[in-house]
Amino acid sequence: MTGGVVAGRTTRDALFLTHHSASALPAVMLASAVLGLLGAAAISRWVARSGPARVVPVALVVNGVIFLGEWIALERSPRPAAAALYMHVTALGPLLTSGFWGVVSERFDPHTAKRNVSRVAGAGALAGVFGGVATERVASLASISWTLGLLFILSLGAAFAVRGIGGPLDADHGRKGRDALEGSSMLGFLTRHPLLGPMALLMLLGAAVDAFVDFALKAEAAAVWPDTEQLVRFFAGFYVVTGLLTFAVQVGAGARVLRRFGLGGAMAVMPGVVLAAGGLALLTGRFWTVVLVRGAESVASGGLFRSGFELLYTPVAAAVKRPVKAWIDVSARSAGSMLGAGLVMFLLFVSPELDTGVIVALAMLASAFLLVGVVSVDRAYVAQLGSSLRSGQISPTDLDAEDATTVRTVAHTHMGTDRRTLLAQARAYGESEARRREAEASREAPQVGAVEAPHAAPAEAPTGSAEELHSADPALARAIELGSGDPGRVRRALHAHTAAGAEDRRVAAHVIPLLAQPSLTRDAEAFLRRVAPRALGQLVDALLDRTEDRQVRLALARIVSGVAERRTLEGLWVALEDPDFELRRACAEGAIRLVEHRPELAPPKEVVHARIERELGSASAGADAVEPPLQVEQIFALLSLLHGRDTMRSTLSGVRSDKPALRGTAFELLESVLPPRLWRQVRALIKSAARAREENASPQRG
Repeated sequence: MTGGVVAGRTTRDALFLTHHSASALPAVMLASAVLGLLGAAAISRWVARSGPARVVPVALVVNGVIFLGEWIALERSPRPAAAALYMHVTALGPLLTSGFWGVVSERFDPHTAKRNVSRVAGAGALAGVFGGVATERVASLASISWTLGLLFILSLGAAFAVRGIGGPLDADHGRKGRDALEGSSMLGFLTRHPLLGPMALLMLLGAAVDAFVDFALKAEAAAVWPDTEQLVRFFAGFYVVTGLLTFAVQVGAGARVLRRFGLGGAMAVMPGVVLAAGGLALLTGRFWTVVLVRGAESVASGGLFRSGFELLYTPVAAAVKRPVKAWIDVSARSAGSMLGAGLVMFLLFVSPELDTGVIVALAMLASAFLLVGVVSVDRAYVAQLGSSLRSGQISPTDLDAEDATTVRTVAHTHMGTDRRTLLAQARAYGESEARRREAEASREAPQVGAVEAPHAAPAEAPTGSAEELHSADPALARAIELGSGDPGRVRRALHAHTAAGAEDRRVAAHVIPLLAQPSLTRDAEAFLRRVAPRALGQLVDALLDRTEDRQVRLALARIVSGVAERRTLEGLWVALEDPDFELRRACAEGAIRLVEHRPELAPPKEVVHARIERELGSASAGADAVEPPLQVEQIFALLSLLHGRDTMRSTLSGVRSDKPALRGTAFELLESVLPPRLWRQVRALIKSAARAREENASPQRG
């Protein structure tokens, strides 16, 4: 397919510039864009109903037949045939390419696709070299018209090959695809979708950049080489060189860039190089700099941008993807081409002797907007991954069976931050919060000036009957009741409400030990939940006291999480350093509930990642005798502080799933949002947990 695309472009450009002037390019580009819009409208419903695996081979056969007709027409009416060929290649080529990538995206889950798409695109780039060389040789040995016969053969060969890629038709996807668009315009559907709308805008801006640099190159080439044979050699050589460079980028850097910088980083290369090369072209004004701008855009687009963009489709359900992919890949692209061509036509109308430097400047401006759009679509991709995991692919029964206390992903993070820096940031965070607590405590203490206040003499303990004690100090009377050891008296004291509630805070310290008594735990916990906002300091201190009873501390982790304040999260975070794994797990669960109630209290992602690394480090050092599956749940619970419980639970279930597509989607989400170093550690722990689960299940099966 790529060999045919390159051969078609070479033939298209050489024939058109031979029979028409460069000033006619914007008009035929605009007509091609309109034709592409019509083609996308016609083919999108067909793809939604039948699937790309059935549509693309048929479309390729039709494509070959059209080339055959243009070959015949070229001998009789070369000018109309050259214009028709230009519109045919420009309009139908992106539709066929989009359909091919649709077939590929439905064959792989997101994680597998990331490994394979670069290889597929790299092979295509190498085939593009063949297309350019073959076109130049055929044109030299026979004539330019014979290249249309070559295009006919390549199109039929591609149709045969694509049939071997696609899987069987999923009729349910076709029905769901029609239902997804029922009662809604395509434009309205795209604008409501969190990922597809930004993708359409990205494609539009990319097409505008392509239109500007393509016109600049062809206008310069037509001025330098007016002869057909020279134009064929130039364009063939240009496409061969860019094809080789694209192949080198794909093979040498494509997969690495995707792994290290993610989809957004890979796609950002294209607008970045256009900005850099465009600046050089504006400074020098030489022909070779315009060639450099177009070449850099072509290599970066084919080598990195296209691979990253196609991967954006992988988490989108096939029922949604099928009806809209042609609209995004072709209609949005055609709209961008119309925008670029229309603007160039207007500028040529105003100034017929338009300098190509103005067009290069427009390409740089569009690239700047494209760079902003890449950042937006990268965030939307992460959200779509989580949404795909939650959208009916996992049933509530599956989640209960997995018994996950939360799970999985996600924090966009600084890729180069090492563990030492993260730990230093975590310590700084804890120290700053400790200083703030001390400052608050000092403001509450009585101000005695520079001279130390004399110690007050201890008050004499009151004596007398219980009634006299209650009248003298109600809090002391309740403390005596709580320490009586009589469950009835203790419960009455716990349920006695006071008007001011001040004595509740004073007696909280006497209630905390009651959490360890099974018969009184429920009553004591209810009392402490009621007074927790006023006695939070006492409760947190007891939670952090490692000499306190373990059951008491576990109960306090649940209780304090009901107080939605930052100092609660600070206490829970410090408790996460405790050697007791069950307490750490309870504190993580309490922190999740707190952040769900007040998302603005979520700790910085660097701090969360530092805590995860310490959790992983303690497991690898053997400090905790914790089973790997439980360790995985704790890691994912910490991650859920950043992005919500539902997404994490669904992702953990995906990681544990036997379905390759679901598991691949979950792994892709983890890899996309975790720093590479941390992702490698988490992946190793997941594999260790999977082995442990298999070993535990083997005796049961036996």
